[in-house]
This record gives sequence, structure tokens and C-alpha cells, in this order.
Amino acid sequence: MPRTAAPEETSLFTGRVKIGIAGALSGMALGMLDSYIVATALPSIAADLGGPGSMTWIITAYALAIAASTQVWGKLSDQFDRKAMFLLSVAVFLTGSMLCGLAPAMGALIGFRALQGIGAGGLLVGAMAMVQVLVPPKESTRISSWTGLLLGLSLVGGPLAGGFLADAAAAPSSSNAQPWQVEVVSGAKGDELADALVAAHQEGRRSVDFPYSEAVHQKRRAAAGGALQIGFDDHEARAAYDAESLRFYGAPHVALLFAPDTAEARLAADVGMYGQALLLAMQAHGVSSCPQGLLSFYVDTVRETLGLERGKPLFGISFGYADRAAPVNRFAAGRVPLDETTRFHA
Repeated sequence: MPRTAAPEETSLFTGRVKIGIAGALSGMALGMLDSYIVATALPSIAADLGGPGSMTWIITAYALAIAASTQVWGKLSDQFDRKAMFLLSVAVFLTGSMLCGLAPAMGALIGFRALQGIGAGGLLVGAMAMVQVLVPPKESTRISSWTGLLLGLSLVGGPLAGGFLADAAAAPSSSNAQPWQVEVVSGAKGDELADALVAAHQEGRRSVDFPYSEAVHQKRRAAAGGALQIGFDDHEARAAYDAESLRFYGAPHVALLFAPDTAEARLAADVGMYGQALLLAMQAHGVSSCPQGLLSFYVDTVRETLGLERGKPLFGISFGYADRAAPVNRFAAGRVPLDETTRFHA
């Protein structure tokens, strides 16, 4: 009698399920990230709003609100629709975040941080509940381990990112205008921006806000190509290298530095000083970085992808933790000799 093979178990881990899990975990990560991201800015907040003796409550109120609200959110999620409760927690979290930005005094800020923490408690509980429902049992252990890792990175990553951005905010400004605007892009939006930049590059859709010196640009490009062993006529290798650059060399984050619409050379120089301060702050925090001028050659693409209506992109800084084995991370650009750039007068 012929034996009938057991039907293969169909995977329930579909594309839509993965998107749902990614959305839930992103919300949870945001809630955890906000726990300590303000830690490095506490002195500045106290200086602006007063009440330095109460500034630790900015973090404590948030943490207590999470602890107090998780049981309530869990009960509500069991009694009502989990998706609706998760969306409600998102609304509470965003409302609290907006009110924190508008807080006129320290007491109000602490209260709004507590409201934000209530929303974060819902994000945490809702994400866990939805993952349990969406993930098949055989995948639950793996997802749980990734969830734990994400929580740890979110708690550590907040002070780290907030730290070097807060440090860079003290950059000098020759006009005291502090004209810089920074757009930090990561995750799915970073992938979308990279794809759009590569497409614009391949189609020759360049757009710049500030004129650049073609002669200087070509001279330095030739020097870099030589160091990377890319021949001047090797157009295929150069195109591949440009595509890698427009994908931020695989870095998980990119900070795009903008000058105001009315900016001229003097204000642009101030943005450059901020960029230098940001690079040094990243280095001090153990984060690898790379300034990228090529990103500013496609300003229309940048604005359209990020939904920006104003600002002139000057350059970008891709950053993360470097893979030292990658060839691009072993590249060291040559420096122009000092006697060509500096003259002494007495």
C-alpha cells in the first residue's frame, strides 16, 4: 500500500506578518529609546526651564509612568482590540512628545513626560501582545531573543545618539547664527533615500544649491580613485563606487546637514564648523563616521524623499560601527601639503 507523505507545514511567517512585527517592534523601540535619550541634555533643559533640582524627574516620571501603566494597558488589550489599543498608545505617546516640546516650565515638562511614559507603556505591552499573536510557536524563541536585543540597544542607543548630537550643538558659529539643521535618516526611510539617490545618479538628475569647483572636485576625485585602485577610464568601477557612496557605504544612519534657504558662503561655513564638531563628537563616543559631499549633488531628490520644503543640503555624514575588513574603511585620503594651504606673515 503506497504511503502518503505528510503534508509540509506551511509557514505562517508571511510578508504581511513580518511588516506587522516590524511596525510593532519599532514602536516598542521608540518608547524605550525615549527613556534616557534626554539624559545628555538635562543640564541644557534645566538652564532653559529652571528648576535644576527637579531635572532628574524628567527621566524618573517617564520610567514610573511606564511601570504603572503596563498592567492597565495589558488588561485593556485583553478586553478590547489589541490593534486599537496599540494605536491609542501611539496617539498618547505622540501627544506627550508634542507637549514636552511646548512645555513652558520644568513642572509642566515633568507632567508631559509622565503622559509620554503612559503611551510608551502601551507601546511596550502592545508590541509584545501582537508579536505573540502573529509569530508561529516555532519562531517565538528567535523573535524573543531579537526583542530582548532590540530593547537593550534602544536603552543604550538613546544616550549615545543624544550624546554626540548634544555635544555637536556647542559648535562655534562665526556669525553666532547657528544656522544648521540636521536630518537624521535611518531604517526603511534610509533605504528609500538610498534607492532614490542611486536612481537619480544613474539617470543623471543632478541638482545642487551651492556651486562647486569642477576643477578641484575632479582633482580630488582622481586622487581618491587612485588610492582605491580605480582607473580614470574604468567607468564601471567608478559607477559601482558611486552607488556604494550613495548607499552610505552600508552605514545604518546618515545625518544630512542643511543651511537656511537664504544662506550664503558665510552661513555655509558655520554649518561646516558644526559638521566638524559632529564628526569629532562621534569619534569621542566611539562611533565611526564619513562625511559625504556627493549626497548634496541631488538636493531635489533629498527634499522630495524626506518631504522637506526648505533648506539647502550641504553634505551628509554616514555613521555607525565600522566593518574594519571592508576595503573602503582602509582607505585614507591624502592630505594637501601644508605649504600649499598655509602662509605665515610676521
